[in-house]
Amino acid sequence: MAGRRSASTSAEPATPHAGTGSTVPARRTPTPAGGRRATPAGGRRATPAGGRRATTAGGRSPMTAGGRRATPPGGRRATTPTDRVTATTSTDRATDRSTSTVSRRAWLSRRRLAAATVLVTLVALAVPAALHVQGKRQAAAEAAALARQITAEVDRRAERESTELRASRSLSTSGRAMAERMRILTDCDSTGDQPSGPNGRLPASALCAIPGSGMLLRADAAEAWASLQEAFKETFGRYPCVNNGYRTYAQQASMHAGNPSMVAPPGTSNHGLGLALDLCTASDGVAGTSAWDWMDAHAPDFGWALPSWARPGGSRPEPWHWEYVASGDRVS
Repeated sequence: MAGRRSASTSAEPATPHAGTGSTVPARRTPTPAGGRRATPAGGRRATPAGGRRATTAGGRSPMTAGGRRATPPGGRRATTPTDRVTATTSTDRATDRSTSTVSRRAWLSRRRLAAATVLVTLVALAVPAALHVQGKRQAAAEAAALARQITAEVDRRAERESTELRASRSLSTSGRAMAERMRILTDCDSTGDQPSGPNGRLPASALCAIPGSGMLLRADAAEAWASLQEAFKETFGRYPCVNNGYRTYAQQASMHAGNPSMVAPPGTSNHGLGLALDLCTASDGVAGTSAWDWMDAHAPDFGWALPSWARPGGSRPEPWHWEYVASGDRVS
């Protein structure tokens, strides 16, 4: 039958002959009818001397009737050297794959760490550089803004000084004529040559009192201020508040001793010439009030002005200090 060995005998492996080096031919044992060897009682085949099971020619285990190698008791096939080599190779391959996976993961970790290090370094370098550039831009913008402010202030001051100069030049020639036309102070002669004297020592004939406060000014300045007061009164219903006018030399010396940083030395002030007065510092002399704004806008029409150094933002701000510029002979 197919799948069964047709040989009537089974061969035993060749056995080397002791002491001669020659090999004794394999001995064949008879096989009973039916193609199977007899199995002894107990279900196990007889094992030949030497403890090894008989194998067929070629060193392989005998085959079963179905063409498969016989399986020993216990359900497991005996492991051959080839099986062990194959198992070892499979184990080595698995180990290699595991090692390769671990190595790749370690390589990826190192790459990620290197990339993160580079990124952190770039950020550490870029942030200070950006802050430095931003700081330089901000400083440049602030410097440009400051330059614009300074330029604007210089232009404003130049315009004020130009306005004062034009007013002084025009009014110096027409101041007396204007005072003559107005003639508000009928008991004060302001039409002829003004009597004068040293700073702080003007004769009484050169001075006139202004209505309301009674402060003294030189006659031409007093007439112009009186006209200004009337215009002011039409707007506010009262005269502007005045607390200082002409000062004698002694009065100027006393005030300078009490406040040398704000009061000019005696003999150098326009108060001593009767050409300056001070508004009340708590009311009309405060910059930004409606009365002060009116004075700033209209006083030049009457020959009076606030010096540039006394204006808000000037070198010595005194917004209450007004001077008669139309005469052209004040202390500048």
